[in-house]
Amino acid sequence: MAVDPALIVRRKHAEDVAALIAGKGWDAVRAASELGVSVVQVERILRGEVEHVPTQHLKDMRSKLCGSALCGC
Repeated sequence: MAVDPALIVRRKHAEDVAALIAGKGWDAVRAASELGVSVVQVERILRGEVEHVPTQHLKDMRSKLCGSALCGC
């Protein structure tokens, strides 16, 4: 069974988001509060369960977590 290319992209963005959350030392509750999303959604992202998370939503979270205009997030 072929893997959807969009799913591969979403998983990569989810890995970036998870790494940024870990780098800040946040738990799922703190990350959800800072990002304005549910704790359940953050937990799913941390587990890599992103099949139903829009790519743009993940990109927006990554940009918000990064906070650097120079990195191109």
